[in-house]
Amino acid sequence: MVSVRDDSPFKQIIEALAGAHVSALPVIDADRHVLGIVSESDLLAKVAGVGRPAQHLSADTIETPRAHRKAEAETARDLMTSPVVTTRPDTPVSHAARVAALQHVRRLPVVDSDDKLVGIVTRSDLLARVPPR
Repeated sequence: MVSVRDDSPFKQIIEALAGAHVSALPVIDADRHVLGIVSESDLLAKVAGVGRPAQHLSADTIETPRAHRKAEAETARDLMTSPVVTTRPDTPVSHAARVAALQHVRRLPVVDSDDKLVGIVTRSDLLARVPPR
């Protein structure tokens, strides 16, 4: 299971994403508790300088305090999206799919009874496990 620590620097996050061929990773603390998710979108906000003054931004560009924070971020802790929606290993697929749909999330970190990361399930994983009707 690929993840990044909350103190992982920007460059290390990019390398981990590329190495794992995924678009997002769980962010964990030293005890493997999931703190958030860092995605390519989060990283693009920094690369693009969203939140910083720019000459070519249109008047309808929406800038938020979150965008400013991500533009200045250096570690996963500041780049990640949180709080994170999680699921358990014994959760029925239909329930996990419902949670993902209602929460508008693309992936659910899977945590054990101690809330430690044990895996991740994506929308594609959930759809692959839906029995045919």
